[in-house]
Amino acid sequence: MTNTPSGLATGQLDHVSAWSLIKPYWVSEERGAAWGLLMAIVIMDLLMVGINARLNTWSRDFYDALESRNVREFPQLVLIFAVLAFAFIIISVYNRYLRQMLGFQWRQWLTRRYLNRWLDGGTFYRVERDRLADNPDQRIAADLNLFATTTLSLTLDLLSTVETLVWFSIVLWSTAGALTVMVGSSSVQIPGYMLWAAIAYAIVGALVTNRIGHPLVSINYQRQRVEADFRFGLIRLRENAEEIAFYVGMQTEESNANDLFARIRENWWRFMKYTRRYSFVLNFYAQVADIFPLVVASPRYFAGAVSFGTLMQITDAFSSVSESLSWFINNYDTLVEWRATANRLSEFERVMQQSHLKESVSPATEHGGINLHYVDENQLVTHNLSLALPDGKTLANVRDIAVKPGSRWLVRGMSGSGKSTFLRALAGLWPFGNGLIDAPVGARMMFIPQQSYLPAGTFRRC
Repeated sequence: MTNTPSGLATGQLDHVSAWSLIKPYWVSEERGAAWGLLMAIVIMDLLMVGINARLNTWSRDFYDALESRNVREFPQLVLIFAVLAFAFIIISVYNRYLRQMLGFQWRQWLTRRYLNRWLDGGTFYRVERDRLADNPDQRIAADLNLFATTTLSLTLDLLSTVETLVWFSIVLWSTAGALTVMVGSSSVQIPGYMLWAAIAYAIVGALVTNRIGHPLVSINYQRQRVEADFRFGLIRLRENAEEIAFYVGMQTEESNANDLFARIRENWWRFMKYTRRYSFVLNFYAQVADIFPLVVASPRYFAGAVSFGTLMQITDAFSSVSESLSWFINNYDTLVEWRATANRLSEFERVMQQSHLKESVSPATEHGGINLHYVDENQLVTHNLSLALPDGKTLANVRDIAVKPGSRWLVRGMSGSGKSTFLRALAGLWPFGNGLIDAPVGARMMFIPQQSYLPAGTFRRC
């Protein structure tokens, strides 16, 4: 749990950063299976769009049969609907199943990749030591899951939306016809007026929604952070339960937990404020959308230019086009959450890619100002070693030493003089300072930290 790293944006994400998060999996060793599943899902989406298109023409025939009281055709139309509905259900179920499979496989690949990079060369230690990113555990456990599943869902839904838009735009243009408008003593025809009305309606809705909901991006980013901070504080309390009980520190811990939760409360009230505004716009848009196509299409129906069945077909096609064009509006809250998640992962990527986090066992490895060399000698040697704090202030100057196998050394000094920091430098965990450390190639050095640690699992596994 740390403060927000300086210099890192909390609400901005460029397209390059987003693509750098998405691309690796699709060009990885698992790309064959991934692209195969993706193609199967896209084909199913196309089939579902085709079924919806057939249902659109079915609605015309069905309502015309009702209007004309055609008893002979009615049972056939019901049977056709049953077949189409059954096919749609089967395809939809397996489409969802394959989406879940692909989403989890992507998450699994990302988790392995991020765990490897986070733990490689002690990167996790340096992230915590230098407070470069808050709650990396949440970014790996929760953000990766959200990113994979949401990116996949948004992308596939957008593709399906484009397919629906193209098909039903053709239907709407061909069936709705032109609207004749009297301008003075002359008449003006507007071809495909229903399509233009749907486009105008969706554009206005998108502009208003983005205007009202834009602050939710940064609010969601902060919400993920404060929730993770609160969870981290409770985990820390649980892990140090005995020590807290010995020191009777329950009141302090309760106060700290309440302070962390106060940040959640503050963020939540801001979230509620902007969500209320966004909900007004979204609900108004949805309610008007129910009646808008009928109002726009009614002039041609009352003029006798189209039948009741064709009116319902036009209305259904308009709704499909309007729904497709409203993809941005309907998914705005999901896009906001996705962007906040992508921001956090992009920030985490930058942190792990910083050069001073990377370790190497080759000669001339550099850790900031302290050079750690691996040499073909059976001793640990320091040369002109100077330890410093992260702000550059000198902590201690260490005389040259040569530690040979079997020898015993005692490091003494006042509290805060740099004893633990000296051991961190020997272990390659402290880059701040100057000098040279020669370590034996392939040597196994064991350091016992001040706070003992055993990994979870059996002794054999440890």
